[in-house]
Amino acid sequence: MSGKNKNPVSVFSRLIFFGFLGALLFTSACSSRNAEAPKNLQIAVIPKGMTHEFWNAIHAGAVKAGRETGVDILWKGPHKEDDREGQIIVVEDMIARGVDGIVLAPLDDQALVRPVQEAQAEGIPVVIIDSPLKGRDYVSYIATDNYKGGVMAAERLGELLGGQGRIFLIRCHEGSASSTLREQGFYETILKSFPEIEFLSKDLYAGVTTESAYQTLENLLSRFPDVEGIFCPNESTTFGALRALQDKSLAGVVKFAISYHFFAAFFSRPGHANIGEEVVFATDSTIAYF
Repeated sequence: MSGKNKNPVSVFSRLIFFGFLGALLFTSACSSRNAEAPKNLQIAVIPKGMTHEFWNAIHAGAVKAGRETGVDILWKGPHKEDDREGQIIVVEDMIARGVDGIVLAPLDDQALVRPVQEAQAEGIPVVIIDSPLKGRDYVSYIATDNYKGGVMAAERLGELLGGQGRIFLIRCHEGSASSTLREQGFYETILKSFPEIEFLSKDLYAGVTTESAYQTLENLLSRFPDVEGIFCPNESTTFGALRALQDKSLAGVVKFAISYHFFAAFFSRPGHANIGEEVVFATDSTIAYF
């Protein structure tokens, strides 16, 4: 079915709701540490950060699932998505509080392995969401197909450019497995399917804030004003790149590709800049917006 016949907001909401509902129910079934004292289960939901709009949607999904299942949701995470130590401290704090389960979006696929192992050792089941984690010390993993999202973005951008042109591959930050998989899917597909497309930049990390991404793109656009396409893997790089394009009157001129399910819904709202041509769905849970 064509993505144009679907509402990306409702698709995304169903993904969040049913994903959390399944995770919470599974956790409830696994946890028996407080069975002798009837009370609401407490589930800690730990995002990568607290500033991006994406995590507000995750929070809403967790709260909705909590109401449906009678579970108390404890929502806490680091302020920024590159604060590895901050997220580790949050996980350790939830273990010390004796929560019944943890839903974690690891901002680093290696740094969070030990805290998750510690939770398991304390009998606290962990569900991983959004980004994969190395090892298998968790009960479930819920996420979109991030690699496929990057592939989709490359295929559509390559088509829009007629198989040739000069582009930027913007990266987010090292250690974030979800954005890394999107970047990998995009890069490998361009190399394989569109050999005449030239990467003007493919190794720069724009960071986890809109401001750092804006500065990165502003510098790149000054160096390469003839760029014809840009790929961004996450929220901060997307908003930063869009601001830079708008400031240089290039929004809608330079082809702009993202591989992130939240933004098809966001940019389809009235009042937001038109940065591309259409919304394409790979599955109900993976959207590429161009």
